[in-house]
Amino acid sequence: MATGDNVLTAISVGRECNIIEADAEVFLGDMIRGPSGVEQIAWKSTKGPQHKLNAGTLIPEDFAEIKASH
Repeated sequence: MATGDNVLTAISVGRECNIIEADAEVFLGDMIRGPSGVEQIAWKSTKGPQHKLNAGTLIPEDFAEIKASH
């Protein structure tokens, strides 16, 4: 969990202090109102929009696909 004025600054400081590995992917959660009006968490990757979490397992989808194929 990161707190402060800017979560991206907190991630950067974490990388500089070796709390977060330099190449680690970090997912940020935002509360959004879905189409039916129900609030849900939308996860966003610091590596880009093509990186997604599986909503049921919270495992990155590309990792889950690689693991399933072995």
